[in-house]
Amino acid sequence: MIKFKKILQISGIFAISLAVAACSKNGAADNLSSQESVEKQDLRSESVQTKSDATDGKKLSGTENDKADIYVQKLTPITVIHSKKTEQSPESKSLRLSYYCGLKVEDKGYDELNKIFAKLEAENKNELYKYIEHNRDKYAVDKDNEQGAELFDYEGEINLSIKIKRADDIAVSFLEETYEDFGGAHPLNANKSRNFNSKTGDEIKTDDVITDRTKFYETLIRLIEDDERSADFFDDYKKIIKDEIEKDSLTWVLLDRGIQVILDPYEVASYAVGQIDIDIDANENPELFKKGFFTDKKSYTKYLKPGYKETLRLSSENEAVSVGYDIETNENTDGSNKNYDKITIDIGDGDLEPKTYDLSGFYNFEKDSSAVLHTEEGGSWLYVNSEAEGSKLKVDIFKLTPKDSEFVGSYDGAIWDYLSSPDNFIIYNTENIFGNHIVYRHYFINDKGLPETEDKAYTYAYYEGLDNMMLRSSMKAFELNELDDTVGLEVMLEKGTVFSCVKTDLESYCDIKTNDGKFYRVNITVKGNNIKANDILQEKLMLQQNADSDNYDPIKGGL
Repeated sequence: MIKFKKILQISGIFAISLAVAACSKNGAADNLSSQESVEKQDLRSESVQTKSDATDGKKLSGTENDKADIYVQKLTPITVIHSKKTEQSPESKSLRLSYYCGLKVEDKGYDELNKIFAKLEAENKNELYKYIEHNRDKYAVDKDNEQGAELFDYEGEINLSIKIKRADDIAVSFLEETYEDFGGAHPLNANKSRNFNSKTGDEIKTDDVITDRTKFYETLIRLIEDDERSADFFDDYKKIIKDEIEKDSLTWVLLDRGIQVILDPYEVASYAVGQIDIDIDANENPELFKKGFFTDKKSYTKYLKPGYKETLRLSSENEAVSVGYDIETNENTDGSNKNYDKITIDIGDGDLEPKTYDLSGFYNFEKDSSAVLHTEEGGSWLYVNSEAEGSKLKVDIFKLTPKDSEFVGSYDGAIWDYLSSPDNFIIYNTENIFGNHIVYRHYFINDKGLPETEDKAYTYAYYEGLDNMMLRSSMKAFELNELDDTVGLEVMLEKGTVFSCVKTDLESYCDIKTNDGKFYRVNITVKGNNIKANDILQEKLMLQQNADSDNYDPIKGGL
């Protein structure tokens, strides 16, 4: 079933043209307004073939054979990480800038894609500063007005963030969201989609994925009209969408089983309608898509937002049902100072009684903090992130069926910002072994719905400008072959050596990489909150890089 949802975000119409990428404009960009042009468009769509289509020389028809033909047998998830920098604008003392950085694939074999990411980041920052410079009249205070800066008590914000939608060996897709807030009626935002070939780093364009733009447009309009909220759209929304398809300006991203179209607030409706996300499933619309991008597995992962419901399959036998949840913050529980929030899970369309549970901690509203994971065997579980006392990350897990929900357990850590599949997903945590860092492992769901892993060690998520360490004194270590973890000769790393952490078992060793590209294993001991290497407390042995600078500060002891 097609998923269609409305997300009321802190959002609006503002858009920065960031790292403009040229999209292909062929005959499909001709005007589709008249029936004659539509017919010409159909002919063009049938005749234009990509290199991959030319090998079989036929257009997809939608039969069972054609359905099988468009799918790939397996999508192998890859790990994509990114960080964020925040700084004061040089144009205004009251303007705060935030933008993503450090975007990269951690897996080996994706050098070309990482080069594209590095270039994209540089272009984004350059365009961001150009926009600020050319729009100084928007800001109440500029850099030359010292007195005004003291009187103006509202701090404005421009934020460029990123949301990963897909990351595997075929494609990496994400949204860049620009967000502007200057104390008006509401903040403003807009999305820009990015779709890349994982191996080559080439941009994946509309005609690489879609077989026929006219049929794609018709399908999209049909899905919109099937929902009653389309009554609130602008009168000319169809023309707006048609023009965007023609001009390659429609925002869309690849999912593992289809594509998602994103319509920003003010794009086709008022701000009150919010952002509209429309999922188009390749299995239900095989004639729309070219082969080589999607899987036809029944398993899926789906992020859910509090206060909104999705129509999802929760078992292998039953039809899809409505699923949603709400969060009750601790201030509203019973007036006491409790260290957790409550979650109410609602299944069905009012015919079943919602059930309320205590979370392990506080729900994080600033991130996508919960997701449904549905296995190939038909089981469904809701994973919910929370932060327990002492800033400990927890995942609370609930079994979902078409008729009920049930709490099954909690797990240390938090689900990653992007979940690839129930068979391979990331749970991360924060640890203080050789500095304060994020570490993660890959997991799969067992038959009880709990996460299991075959990873013996945790991998450090390395963020440029944040995770480098420097030795305060010399340290013994062992040469390490990174390919097979073979330990070699003992060496002495000199005072001042800069390194980053690679892997640890949290108990006996930490693998590091020095800034000259060499790998070493350092034996550690962990006793309570004390972590030692060479029988020296880590806080006496090393310093951690200060965020976004070349300075190094003492690290804090303890896990």
